[in-house]
Amino acid sequence: MNLTDLKVPEKVGNVIKEVMSLCGKQPNAVPSESTVNRIVDSKLAVAHKQISDVLLEKKNTTLYTDETKKYGKCIQTYVLTDEDQTSYLLGLREMFNKSGQSTLDTLKEILEDFGTHCYQKERENHMNVGYRILANIRDTMSDRASTEKNFNHLLEDFRASILSQVVDNWDNMDEDQKKLCQDLITFFVAFTY
Repeated sequence: MNLTDLKVPEKVGNVIKEVMSLCGKQPNAVPSESTVNRIVDSKLAVAHKQISDVLLEKKNTTLYTDETKKYGKCIQTYVLTDEDQTSYLLGLREMFNKSGQSTLDTLKEILEDFGTHCYQKERENHMNVGYRILANIRDTMSDRASTEKNFNHLLEDFRASILSQVVDNWDNMDEDQKKLCQDLITFFVAFTY
């Protein structure tokens, strides 16, 4: 979900003026709509670069997914945690529908965005940043919805298909070692509020 979808950029100036008037002050200037749009776009790129710097070093991460419907729209969240239980928001996106394939396609878009925002790192290190983050996922956690179960199977298959591109010495591994790398452990939440 993008802040521009909520028409935030065109309202920021008025909000700043209103809040300052509550304090008995008037701003000298407020950001224009185009300035706010640039800030919104830049913050996503900066966030992806910062997260990728951290997540590329994290092994054995857990991917949490959840979907909700708000105002007739299907919204999906993707959160990673590391072994220290630090959480990293990969993305919050509107999806076409809540199918397992749509959930996977949306995650792929997020991973591609990491690559787009980290192109210099990709070029220098000859690696796909999004795929490297995906390769470090060892577990998934979600609710028991059939769409989430389907997503977990699709994710495991997709992840297995890209591991040879990002795992060091993949070609030198025997089949048992490759299988250990490919397997995801799936946890399901018993109930949600």
